[in-house]
Amino acid sequence: LSAKKEFEASLRYKSDCQKCHEYAKRSEEIYKDIHYKRGISYFGKEQLADAIKEWELIHDIDPGYKEVEKNINKAKTLLKRLEEIRKAQEQQ
Repeated sequence: LSAKKEFEASLRYKSDCQKCHEYAKRSEEIYKDIHYKRGISYFGKEQLADAIKEWELIHDIDPGYKEVEKNINKAKTLLKRLEEIRKAQEQQ
């Protein structure tokens, strides 16, 4: 996102810079794609807390991106269930 911020800063000097608008948008899309894929990877490895963190980075700037909100809720539900199972096993 720092690249996006730099392109947006350049728009203060030349607001009609089409390339700057395009690059800012592209930077944000790359950021969201990278973190979305990291979240998927963590989820696949059952690293649910890490997956949630990755997806929340996206959710903060674009809650409607792909299925990020659904994925966060699913991961949180699974994480909660795993914690309940661990606690139940500890009590036995």
